[in-house]
Amino acid sequence: MSNMQFEIRKAVPTDLEKLQILALETFFESFSSGASVNDIQTYLQNEMTLTKLENEFHQPNTIFLIMIDKQTNNFIGYTKFNIVNEYWGIMANGLLEIERLYILSAFQSKGLGYKLIQEAVRFAESNAISQIVLSVYDKNPRGIKFYQKNEFNVVTEHSFMLGDDKRNCLVMLKQL
Repeated sequence: MSNMQFEIRKAVPTDLEKLQILALETFFESFSSGASVNDIQTYLQNEMTLTKLENEFHQPNTIFLIMIDKQTNNFIGYTKFNIVNEYWGIMANGLLEIERLYILSAFQSKGLGYKLIQEAVRFAESNAISQIVLSVYDKNPRGIKFYQKNEFNVVTEHSFMLGDDKRNCLVMLKQL
């Protein structure tokens, strides 16, 4: 990684407006390829509202971490993880689900996603959780390769609707 300096910290309520802007931008960067503008707009208007983000933020067993560029103080990435007992058929007494892990495209390929994965591993280990699960869009070869490089393996798949567009996702699991 270059000499870029960044900070990773747990999000606090006063971060939520900036976090929502980052979430909208990174979601659009990640999922707009091949989707209609209408499908993307509908999804973002329904699923990525500030109210919905606030509700997610206050859920027990949910943690948001934000990555901040120390030079500009801008949010450049974030992750959201949840402690769950079931995830797409995977059952365990405590799984760590990485529900979201996004880095702005301008900051990708700098080792920053790996740093967020390390934080998830650290959190899981400190909470006696031995498995981390996530879903990745099956048309995202870069994301799939990134997770495989970080010792995640495909175990099943599922789909979700992005407007009228059915998207398939791979469920990946990492044993700690």
